[in-house]
Amino acid sequence: MQSYLSEHYSYNLTANSRTIQSVLAATDRPESVDKLLSHILVAHSIWLLRIAQPDLAKNSSPWATLNPESFEKVNRQLFDDTKKMLDSENLTRELDYVNSKGESYRSSVIDICSHILLHSAYHRGQIAQLLRQTGNEPAITDYIFYTRHQI
Repeated sequence: MQSYLSEHYSYNLTANSRTIQSVLAATDRPESVDKLLSHILVAHSIWLLRIAQPDLAKNSSPWATLNPESFEKVNRQLFDDTKKMLDSENLTRELDYVNSKGESYRSSVIDICSHILLHSAYHRGQIAQLLRQTGNEPAITDYIFYTRHQI
């Protein structure tokens, strides 16, 4: 399972990177695009923190805004941190955590890892739609293109 997730996180790194490039190249992009891209990255970091140290993630805001110039660096760091976590973590481990609304939950690490990937793809789709609506060209981030061409 670790190798499967590692491959999908490599794809996620690439898809996020291509999205970041298309966002930074866009003219007159809506502010919501930067907010969504920040959210993808910040939420990923919060989930990693919940896995490593759940108590530290309690007061984290998944809607914090990052400086667009830091998007790529943060994306790369998240990939590196996720790879380290996948190499050392018991993916079936259940963990208790508190979400950003103060609600308590219990999830397995593998479910959290899957959620991070699906959450990122969902919001990349929203970003693509917003870019297209403003006359900009969104990145191609479909997984099948990654497997065919290593986009």
